[in-house]
Amino acid sequence: MKSQRLTKKVVENAVAGGRDSFLWDSELAGFGLRVRVGGSKTFVAQYRTGGGRSGVNRRFTIGRFGVLTVEEARASAKRVLASVVQGAGPSGARQAKRREMTVGDLIDLYAEKGTDHLKERNRRWMLSRLRHHVVPLLGRKKISEVRVADVEQFMRDVRTGKTAKKGLSVGFVNAAAMVHEL
Repeated sequence: MKSQRLTKKVVENAVAGGRDSFLWDSELAGFGLRVRVGGSKTFVAQYRTGGGRSGVNRRFTIGRFGVLTVEEARASAKRVLASVVQGAGPSGARQAKRREMTVGDLIDLYAEKGTDHLKERNRRWMLSRLRHHVVPLLGRKKISEVRVADVEQFMRDVRTGKTAKKGLSVGFVNAAAMVHEL
């Protein structure tokens, strides 16, 4: 595919035709524009991981045209492609984020490996409270995404009964009294 220097005029006039297409910049190898059939235009950086021509092609989305100028996108592509040369692929950070443990995963791990020091009754009570209150409200959040504001909101939600079972209006603080009655 022939490449040309991407400019504002070239990008504005780009049309996808019958299917998505790419325009590649002649000035910076790996920098291009994806033009969708629907008309959206997105800047991308394409690179190979894992050993030259036998490596796997990857594309990193830089941003949409209109939000970014061609010059801003080219500068971002240079940073992305430079990080690949230095051995830190940009998609690696995204993949690491996807694999990161959630609060629910951490609670499961704690139940499996972290409660050996507890008496059985205390272990059951603690895990029950964690699974009943924490998992529904924070369980899907990644550990690195939990902020002080999230914990404060969690405490307000439990206090107001957001996780209370039907027929019970017991908050996290008063749960010990309920367990004692059982």
